[in-house]
Amino acid sequence: YAYVLKGSSLEKEDVAAGPAKKKVPLSVVFKTLFQNKALLAMFTGFTVHKIYYFFQILTAAYYFRYVLGDLGRLGFFMTAFNLSAVIGSFFGGTIWISIWKDSKRAFVAAGAMHVVFLAILTMVIKNASVTVFLLLVALASFFAGTIEAYLMPMFAAAADWHAWKTGERSDGITMAVNGLTVRCASTLSTIIRTALLAGAGYDAAAYAQGAAPSEAVIGLLRNFQGLYPMLMGIVAFGIVQIFFHLSDSKLAVIQEEIKAGRVGEARNE
Repeated sequence: YAYVLKGSSLEKEDVAAGPAKKKVPLSVVFKTLFQNKALLAMFTGFTVHKIYYFFQILTAAYYFRYVLGDLGRLGFFMTAFNLSAVIGSFFGGTIWISIWKDSKRAFVAAGAMHVVFLAILTMVIKNASVTVFLLLVALASFFAGTIEAYLMPMFAAAADWHAWKTGERSDGITMAVNGLTVRCASTLSTIIRTALLAGAGYDAAAYAQGAAPSEAVIGLLRNFQGLYPMLMGIVAFGIVQIFFHLSDSKLAVIQEEIKAGRVGEARNE
């Protein structure tokens, strides 16, 4: 397709539209990240959160096939997992924020509820029926969706803090960190997941010939859905609670100072 279009009017129009956007070096992104403790807290916490998100999503087929023995119910899992998160995001932007009155408090409170349901799932997962498993997954995912209502505003708050502190806008770099978290989390999740499966003796070829997974493999698959998400969720939301220092009221003051031009290295927290 590219070969056919080479030299065509479509390609010429694209060239005429202007030069390509300047790419920001990754080194600059990381420099900005480590200069901004609010942004670093969001990056670290959200990366940990997404690592176990990928654990749950990408091992679900294994869990239903080898642990529950009911691969046909996988569709219900995906629906419960994703639809409840979407509903939770709407809930977070309306009712939840009216309860907590502050984006950070709402974010961490939703994260705490998310961890609570993961803890319940961890405790009952060995004996839970498919219905109970799906219900707890949906409830945990609902509050995981709720945090999404505050995610981008909190990244934006970190950008405002940086502008106030240094006198330089870095909105594009700051918001790009959001995408960087997903890429880092996906990579780390794949490495960790593969290493753990290999260490437990997972052997897809043998299972295809009728061999049964060992108890170590079955236990690991349960942990991917319950224990590991619960523990990593505690770490993720704990990081945000401790190190993200911007409340909505503090951010409002910062924004007023930015409008007034009171910005720069001399600004105090």
